[in-house]
Amino acid sequence: MDAPNTAVETGPLMPRRETLADRIRRLMEEKGLNQASLSDKSGVPRSELNRALNDHRQFRAEELAWLSTALGTDVDALLKNVEIPPDVLSQAEKAQAVAARLFELEAKHKAAVDEAKALSKEVINLSVNVQQLTTARDEERAQRIKVQESLNKAQEEIESLRRALKDEQNLRLNEHRKLKQSELRVSVLQNQQATLTEQVRKLSGGQLGVGAWSALGGLVLGGIIGAAAKGSQDDDDEYEEEDDEYEEDDEDEEDGR
Repeated sequence: MDAPNTAVETGPLMPRRETLADRIRRLMEEKGLNQASLSDKSGVPRSELNRALNDHRQFRAEELAWLSTALGTDVDALLKNVEIPPDVLSQAEKAQAVAARLFELEAKHKAAVDEAKALSKEVINLSVNVQQLTTARDEERAQRIKVQESLNKAQEEIESLRRALKDEQNLRLNEHRKLKQSELRVSVLQNQQATLTEQVRKLSGGQLGVGAWSALGGLVLGGIIGAAAKGSQDDDDEYEEEDDEYEEDDEDEEDGR
């Protein structure tokens, strides 16, 4: 009699569910990361990462958030359909909160960076504007100096022309006074000649001829003219002294200015 078959029929084996460590290793392989590079990228110490991947400890909530960011995913996708111990579930909920906070901080950080870039660009524009204003101010100052120098030169030329005009006026005034003085002397000489001629005529009783009268008049006139010339020379010397005094007064007046 045959022995009864005691073998237990078993169904097909159920596939083992992927653990969290398996999921992280697979994503590391897809991203071309090893433990050292993932540690640097996520901020999780390499020793702690190695222990967690070898099931010697559980991942903490903040580590799950950091690792999901470093692996280019989020906490929900990292934990989806993986075998998670009960004590890890609570950590996963915390990780989701931490991840949300991280995303919020990243958004604020990005906004702060954008604002800093805008401010930096504005500072650069302001620096350029300040440089342009400084250059324009320096050019304006140089132009003002040139204009002032031109004004000073023009003022000097005006003063020189004014002095020359005054000298010319003084010269004309002196010539005019000399001319008036000469006319006055000629008039006086003519009167003296007429008087002397008349006196000689009376003394001679009219006995002299026309030629004698002319010669006598010439002698008298020559003496008078000689005396007049001497007086004119004395007047010229006096005028020259007056001109020197006028020039000294003009120089004193210029120094006073």
